[in-house]
Amino acid sequence: MGSLVRLEGTQMLAQWTWQLVREAGLPAPKQAALLAELGLDASALSSPDATIAHDAACELWARLCEGRPDDYGARFPERVEPRSLGLVGYLAVASPSLGEMFARVVRFHHLVKRPATATLVREKRTFSVVEALPPTVRPWPPPLAESVLSAWLLIGRRLTGASFDAAAVRFQHGPPRVPARIARVFGCDVTWHAPVNELVLPSSIWDLPLVTSDPTLLRYLETLAGNHQPQDEVERLRTEIARSLSGTGSPSLAATARALAVSARTLQRRLDAQGMSYRDVVDDVRRETAERLIDEGGLSLVEISYLVGFNDPSALRKARKRWKQRTAQARTCA
Repeated sequence: MGSLVRLEGTQMLAQWTWQLVREAGLPAPKQAALLAELGLDASALSSPDATIAHDAACELWARLCEGRPDDYGARFPERVEPRSLGLVGYLAVASPSLGEMFARVVRFHHLVKRPATATLVREKRTFSVVEALPPTVRPWPPPLAESVLSAWLLIGRRLTGASFDAAAVRFQHGPPRVPARIARVFGCDVTWHAPVNELVLPSSIWDLPLVTSDPTLLRYLETLAGNHQPQDEVERLRTEIARSLSGTGSPSLAATARALAVSARTLQRRLDAQGMSYRDVVDDVRRETAERLIDEGGLSLVEISYLVGFNDPSALRKARKRWKQRTAQARTCA
C-alpha cells in the first residue's frame, strides 16, 4: 500500500508517468539518457512512492506520445491500476459508491498532485470534475490531459462494473487528427479549446456501488490520509482558513498571518506573487468545505452555515448560487 508522500514544488506521483516510460519500450541506454536529460533516474522513478516534477512529467508525455494513436492518452487508464495513485487510489477502491469515490479523490487530491488541480462540482442533473492547472505552470500535453480525465470515467466503470458514458467532456487543447477516437472513449462529443479540462457525468450514476468497497479499510485509510497536513504555503494557508472559519465569518488576513507565524505584509506579498487574492482563497475554502459537508450528509444547513462562517442558511444558499454562476462563467469564457 502506498505510504504518505509529501510533495514539494510543483509535482505529482510518478507511477502514472512511469507506466508511460515502460510502455515506450526504449532500449535501456536510450531510456537512461532521456531520463538523465530531465534529471530523472529509472530506479528512483519506479518506486511506488516516487514523485516527479510537473515540467519533467509534461516533457516525457510530450516526447513519448509522439507517433502514438490519437486515443493513446484517453485509453491509457485502461492499463493502469488505481494503486498508481498511491494512498488516494486505495481510498478510491475502498469507497462505498462512485460518488463518494469521486469526493474522496478530490478531497485528498493534494496527495496526488501539488498543487491540487481537481474540483468537484455537483448540479441537479450532472456532476463534474474540473481539472484546472495554475496559469503559471506548463499546460499538460494533450495525451496527459486526456488520460487524467478519462481515468475518472474508466476507473469508475471498472470499480462499479457498470457501463456508462460521460455527459460532456472539455479539453483546453485542440483536437487530434481524428477527434472521433477520443469521443468514442468518453461516449459523447468533445469540446476543444475550452477554458478548463472538465469531465461531466450524469447524476444518475452518483450512487452506483463499488464492487471493491471495504468499509473497515476505508476508515483506516481516511484516518491515515487525514493526518497528512499539506506543507506548501498555499495549502497551509487553506488549512488555517478552514480551521478558523466556524462562526467567525471571514477570518482576517492579519489573524491568519499570525497563525502562520508570518507578517500580514509577507503573506500578502506571497499571494500577490502567485496572482492570488486572500479574499478569493477564503471564498474557495468556504465553497470547498460547504460542498463537502453537504455531500457527506448528516448535518443541517444551519449547522453547515455556521461551520463555514455564514450567519444563516440563506447566506449559504446565496453563496452556492454565486459559486455555480462563477463555474458556469469559467466554462464559457476562454
